[in-house]
Amino acid sequence: ALTSGDYRVELDAPAAVSVLGAGEVARATCEFSVETQVRRESVEFAADRGLLARLATLTHGVSVEPADAADVLAALGPGIVENHERKQIELWNSWPWLALIVLVAGAEWVVRKKQRLP
Repeated sequence: ALTSGDYRVELDAPAAVSVLGAGEVARATCEFSVETQVRRESVEFAADRGLLARLATLTHGVSVEPADAADVLAALGPGIVENHERKQIELWNSWPWLALIVLVAGAEWVVRKKQRLP
């Protein structure tokens, strides 16, 4: 809801000093114009490659053409692979578990009898 005119935006974020390069860039600014009546033919839709390259340099990144996007994805390496394995053990079909259960139940019964509990 801005009126027609030229505007300037400045980033005021002390935490961004490390990103900006501590001395290379004192403050991040952006200037733009707003026109309420613009003909569709005069609007520029092309990307500003120079601006993208400067932003990439400031943030220690890279700027690539759309045709090279597959190379960038390949350079990132394989994604995270997670394997989830579910193992179901039926206790009543396993002799060691059955023996343990019987041993614990028997020990409880012996303790109850020695303590004269019902």
